[in-house]
Amino acid sequence: MHIHARTLLSILLLLSAPAQGELAVIVHARHPVSMLRMDQVEQLFLGKYFTFPDGAQAQALDLPKGSERDRFYLHIAGRNNNQMKAYWSKIVFSGGGQPPREVQSQQDAVNLVGKNPNLIAYVDKSQVNSSVKVVFIVP
Repeated sequence: MHIHARTLLSILLLLSAPAQGELAVIVHARHPVSMLRMDQVEQLFLGKYFTFPDGAQAQALDLPKGSERDRFYLHIAGRNNNQMKAYWSKIVFSGGGQPPREVQSQQDAVNLVGKNPNLIAYVDKSQVNSSVKVVFIVP
């Protein structure tokens, strides 16, 4: 049986990581997109796509460096913090784009996304309020 490397990595992370809350990928509450696939989330946060599936402009927000950010990128892209730094260094150097804008906190991410339908972010599921909606869950 062949197991995709990203799937295996996700399983290993789940088995080895201490119990943590789910991460929710969020958009504005009235955004027409109701669900995203993992590959779409990956493409938006790795600067490969700049629009939502409906064609609306999309700008990703990153949490500060730390456990949530590390978990997010390990799950969606199979890359650790050092690999993400190398990825963005290469993209920026080649003129291919910029990393997502870093916010100061999960609450800032929720507040910004709740005010701007072009933004997408990830936060601990417990931070979600009525100004945003969940379009993907990172276990």
